[in-house]
Amino acid sequence: MRLVPFTAHFGAEIHDYDLTQVGDDIAAANLRKLLTEKFVLVFRGQTLTPDAHVRLGHVFGTPAPRHPLYDHVPGHEPIMIIRNDKDHPPENEVWHSDLSCKAHPPAVSILHGVTLPPSGGDTLWCNMHAVHDALSAPMRQFLGGLTAVHDFQTGFAYVRDRKEERTTVLDQVEREANRTRHPIIKPHPKTGRPLIYVNESFTSHIHELPEHEGRPILRMLFDMVKNATFQMRLRWEPGTVVMWDNMATQHFAVGDHYPQVREMHRVTVLPAA
Repeated sequence: MRLVPFTAHFGAEIHDYDLTQVGDDIAAANLRKLLTEKFVLVFRGQTLTPDAHVRLGHVFGTPAPRHPLYDHVPGHEPIMIIRNDKDHPPENEVWHSDLSCKAHPPAVSILHGVTLPPSGGDTLWCNMHAVHDALSAPMRQFLGGLTAVHDFQTGFAYVRDRKEERTTVLDQVEREANRTRHPIIKPHPKTGRPLIYVNESFTSHIHELPEHEGRPILRMLFDMVKNATFQMRLRWEPGTVVMWDNMATQHFAVGDHYPQVREMHRVTVLPAA
């Protein structure tokens, strides 16, 4: 295995590594350790079958149940299909951490580029530890006493705005199970290192502050995520598989490929009990 840093601060591209062979305990432990250190791992030239994709998810824990708003690969419910074409425009052009509206959000996401456009459709990640560290000490102290509300309905409001058929499914999702509060500054569950945990998709408001005070603070944090200093940007190639730490990072899927076809398959992994 050969590791090439993706940026000076986080991310790594892994060469000479076959993800279908991650079966023994030592290889799995090394992969988990590497992800904890680098936050985003990029693998090129992979041949990943649906069975292998799900097995890879089990390396990190228990794959999450199917997402209620997306199709899944037949016979493989943990594999979510994210497809853009002329009839399905991109809908992930907002910075987010997958399902932060859950009390226990997914720990790891594993994304496989199945059908890629000839150009465009890049994915970006932001290092949320770096965002935290860039804040002044007084601001970190202030934010340390606050929590923010994360809401499934906020994250998928565009479904209702577009009056899509999926609105019926959105209405069926139990709000109580998909709306929660998280500390704005959280310790990473594995390392204890502090990070900022709010995102523009799911975070609706700061619980302890009135809207006119809380909204500017959230806007400041959302804007920091857009700073290229804290980011890495991936250009997809056939056979690319990416896994990332869903707590340490946020991500953004660029929709400039539309209406060209872009189909991605994703497995998310639940946090350890």
